[in-house]
Amino acid sequence: MTFSDILLAFIPDIAKSIWRAIPNSITKYKLKRFFGPSVLGDGNFWLVVDPYYHPLPRAGNRFIKKFLGRKPDQPLIGEDRVLGSNILRLLGYLAAVLGQYRDNDSPITFVADEDVENRWDGTMICFGSSDSNLKTLDVEGLPQNGFYNLKFNAAGMRCFEVAGRDYNIVPNEDKAIILRIRNPRSPEHWLFVCAGLGEWGTSGSTRYLFTHWKQLHKRYKDHNFIVVVAVKGRSDENVEELYSTST
Repeated sequence: MTFSDILLAFIPDIAKSIWRAIPNSITKYKLKRFFGPSVLGDGNFWLVVDPYYHPLPRAGNRFIKKFLGRKPDQPLIGEDRVLGSNILRLLGYLAAVLGQYRDNDSPITFVADEDVENRWDGTMICFGSSDSNLKTLDVEGLPQNGFYNLKFNAAGMRCFEVAGRDYNIVPNEDKAIILRIRNPRSPEHWLFVCAGLGEWGTSGSTRYLFTHWKQLHKRYKDHNFIVVVAVKGRSDENVEELYSTST
């Protein structure tokens, strides 16, 4: 077999590899444009969660592990800081998108909000409202956030005020916002907030961001934006976009 014969035998496989690489490269380019240049592992890209502390002073056991009838429920001392169960759902949504394109030696970095309290040198996605997430509170207070306020409405309910309208929880329906603004202290990076009034709003808005990021990128390009969503029936898959705008 001549060298030409060998080369011809491999041409179909080479062509297929190139054909697969093109859309992969395009997706990576769009990910960097939408989430920031560090999204694929080259630089600071933080996913900021909101741990809870045990109440002080300690009064006996703080946590209960339910065994669903298999044996009596077990009181636990537990950790000093805990995370909500919705963090497990967030992990899945993030890994499904980012895990395909990040290098194996670039793990996705989750940090506690207090660990990046004074950090602005990267892209951050903050999970949870400013009632629980310290970094969300910082982002919310930036002059660049002219999109929303978290407040109490006339009925005393917590709500997001967006474009003069209040969005609050109603029976079987949480409300949430997805915010993206340019990081004013590191302009090559972005600041995101995925925040619900309840836990399903936070995880539902996160799923919406990571399953619709291509559409959001096409719609908003390099602009700041906010999207308001309703998360219905305690289901992250049942999300309806209610309002959106950009600057």
